Amino acid sequence: EERKQKREDFVVKTALIKEEIKEIVRVFYCEICDKQYKTDEQYQEHLNSYDHHHKKRFMEFQKEQKAMKGGPTAGERQRKE
Repeated sequence: EERKQKREDFVVKTALIKEEIKEIVRVFYCEICDKQYKTDEQYQEHLNSYDHHHKKRFMEFQKEQKAMKGGPTAGERQRKE
């Protein structure tokens, strides 16, 4: 009985640790590019990359176009689907 309780406690503790790790790693997520990184170094490298800046500029361009025309952007149309 005591061993069973120890195993159950271990499982609960392990699950809590996994959830905490997910929360910590979530900090290294780029919403613009929909990419997840494991380390701060990888995330910072991504933020300075051409691909990231290109997608960011493209999204800003789409928002400006939408504001001028009043229609949804390609990204918004894609999210609705």
